[in-house]
Amino acid sequence: MDERSAGHRVVLITKTVFLLTLFLLCQLGSEFKFRSAAENDIEVGDLPRGEVAGLTDMLSSLQWRLQLPKLSSYCRETPELSLNIIITCPVDKGTPHISKITMDSLALTGIISEHVAALTHLQKLDLSDNTIHGSIPDQIGQLDQLITLDLSKNQLTGTIPTSLGNLRNLQVLNLGQNLLTGKIPPSLGRLSSLQTLSLLENGLSGTLPPELGKLSNLQKLRLPSNNLRGDLPKDYENLKNLTIFGIGGNYLSGPIPTFIAKWVNLYALNLMGNNFEGELPPEIFNTSSLQFLFISDLQTMGFSFPKSANLSSISSLDLSFNNLTGGIPNTLKKLFLSELYLTGNMLNGTLPDWIYSNVKKKGDLAYNEFIFPEPETHKNLPNNSSRINL
Repeated sequence: MDERSAGHRVVLITKTVFLLTLFLLCQLGSEFKFRSAAENDIEVGDLPRGEVAGLTDMLSSLQWRLQLPKLSSYCRETPELSLNIIITCPVDKGTPHISKITMDSLALTGIISEHVAALTHLQKLDLSDNTIHGSIPDQIGQLDQLITLDLSKNQLTGTIPTSLGNLRNLQVLNLGQNLLTGKIPPSLGRLSSLQTLSLLENGLSGTLPPELGKLSNLQKLRLPSNNLRGDLPKDYENLKNLTIFGIGGNYLSGPIPTFIAKWVNLYALNLMGNNFEGELPPEIFNTSSLQFLFISDLQTMGFSFPKSANLSSISSLDLSFNNLTGGIPNTLKKLFLSELYLTGNMLNGTLPDWIYSNVKKKGDLAYNEFIFPEPETHKNLPNNSSRINL
């Protein structure tokens, strides 16, 4: 064989080897692609496997008994789950993610699985108004995209996880009407975006954490019906965006701070049923936006209505059992109240006629020392016997 023929043969062999290699690679690639799709059962638009597993486990743990659709393709096919469950799946760079779960009022009786942490894109979780028991898993604190967490009206026990303080985007935290115990975690003071904090009707104890005073965006703080003790922290002076402040039905003590009057947007204040001491600061009576004022059971020797009281926006007023003295000031005459409760004080003097016409729904002025006008002086007034208890 001459040199030229040998060269052609080498080239031919080289080309053949290259083509065979290319063919084998293509075959392997096709087989890998086929096997990958078959094994993982993933198509374009499918939910990530981790989120599918997390959602499946969560629904199972909550004992949601309806038959589940194929969750991997849920966002692509959008099957009907039920009239009460809502799962939204926005697309991020071609991949859908579970962002909102609303399962309120479904008679769920199970527990919240720790695998909820797999739903890393979750922005809203609403499991309210069920009978879910067990504790709140620490892993919820890993869902750093959460904006709304509502677990209210269940039978949850244990303590509030400190890990919830990691939810930097959280705006609404509602854990009210459960069986939670222990202290309010100071870590909640890190929730700089929080607008609503509701922990009412639990068994929470200890003092109010001063760290909550850092929540400059907080608008609604509801803590009634717990076992909280101690003073109102001075740090709460900074909560100037508050519209609702409710801490009734606890064991809080000390004087009612005057800084409450600096909450200029406040329209509902409930301090009833505590052990606060001293007089009611007169500045509170001049809070222009206040519509609902409920303060009772002050530990005091007695005090009278401030003469400069200007409750121009008040629609419901309850100052029962505060040892209020003197008469009802005429400054209240310009008010048209839906409710007025002044029960169990030491108020005296002649009961003003305008009480009968200015209280629209219900009132209770019993257990005071009023002098009632002669019947003929108010005989032409509307019949208020069913609305005002004297």
